Amino acid sequence: MKKRILAFLCLVTLFVSSITANAEEIEVGSTESVVASANETYAYSIGGVNSAGDDFTPNVDYSSTIFGLMGSVSHAYKNTTPTYSYLSGNNPGNYKRLGSKIVLLTGHANGSLIELDNGSTKVGVHTGDSYTANSGRKYVGLNSISMSNTDLIMFFGCSTATGDTNLCTESVSRGAKSAVGTTQSVVSRSGEGATWVQRFIDGLYNGKNIIQAGAYANNFVSSTCSMRTGWTYKGSGYTVVNPKASARMSEVQDIDERFALDASIVDEDVQIQYGIFNDNVIAANALDFEEGLKEVVSYLKGIDDSFDLSNYKISMRSFNGNEGIVTLDYYIGNNISTTKGFTFIYCDGMLVSLTYNSQLYSNGRSTYQTVDEDNMIALVNSYEADRSSTMNTSILEDENTTSYYTYDYKTGELKYVSEVYTFDGEAWNGNATEVILN
Repeated sequence: MKKRILAFLCLVTLFVSSITANAEEIEVGSTESVVASANETYAYSIGGVNSAGDDFTPNVDYSSTIFGLMGSVSHAYKNTTPTYSYLSGNNPGNYKRLGSKIVLLTGHANGSLIELDNGSTKVGVHTGDSYTANSGRKYVGLNSISMSNTDLIMFFGCSTATGDTNLCTESVSRGAKSAVGTTQSVVSRSGEGATWVQRFIDGLYNGKNIIQAGAYANNFVSSTCSMRTGWTYKGSGYTVVNPKASARMSEVQDIDERFALDASIVDEDVQIQYGIFNDNVIAANALDFEEGLKEVVSYLKGIDDSFDLSNYKISMRSFNGNEGIVTLDYYIGNNISTTKGFTFIYCDGMLVSLTYNSQLYSNGRSTYQTVDEDNMIALVNSYEADRSSTMNTSILEDENTTSYYTYDYKTGELKYVSEVYTFDGEAWNGNATEVILN
């Protein structure tokens, strides 16, 4: 009881923390001494601020607070100044920190490594054996870590689940039940990317499994969010890290409803033709699949009586041949993605559940604020014209860029978002710039 009360106070005051015996480490939500027992479980959130000033600590702070509130976690820790000895060391249960029940690592990354730098102290985690890179960065190898006690490890950085062998597959091979990573370059530490990560953590707290938590997070960001289009998992999608949760969030409505899924939507050739399979591409016009979505449309009109399929785009996040996420996202015109939409989980050819942001609907009516869509489109066209006339078209060889427009019905903000990805010789670095247009 004492721990639960203190954990609650921790959330209210952001961080009521005490330094444990390890000076680099902060235990979140507890002032109790750590006396290890066989039944105690541990959660770790690790990431810092690198020498370039790229700050990964907001997701570390947030996730450690939520982990500290989970009834399934005895002790939650955060470390924003990690060292090699810390990453390779043990938790109070006398087994590897990186093999704890829940682990979140965030930093610049690629499929085989993630950087967890602390200023000029360069450290990270690597898929293979421990080693020191030419840059001087010291990597702890996953080959030295047993993950038989790990329910979930998360690698929030660029492309951490790419390639046949990657951070996620290696973690599962070492014994982790589930590993979450990314299939593309992402921005996870700010903007919509950080929103997605934090809502994913909320979903886990609420007792959702991995797939459900991803579907939950989708309802808070636009379809163009790189974390939304790029996240994936290895191992089991049905791992629940907080099985005795009392739901803390009520903003998203969950409905257990079954709909037949048009087989053409999951056909690989159709996905390639229409770009439905979200791998950093814009989704297809949902109206092209009207025949197969009649049952879904009829149901959604009971939630939003103004629902019109022609205003939506459809996309799919397929995790294997049998399960994934299908989304219907509302667009203003052709190019302005929005935070309004519906997310379905599919399994074995059926849509088995629906989630949506319940704050936007009430008693079968849309309650989101009325938007002058023609004005939104005009603002975008005007900005695009100005941007084109002044744009620097020279892009460095090691840079990738993507840009999009998005409208948030909750904040009322129309934004231009530009994401630039650069390679530092070891990992990809994603940075986002946002311009509010209204």
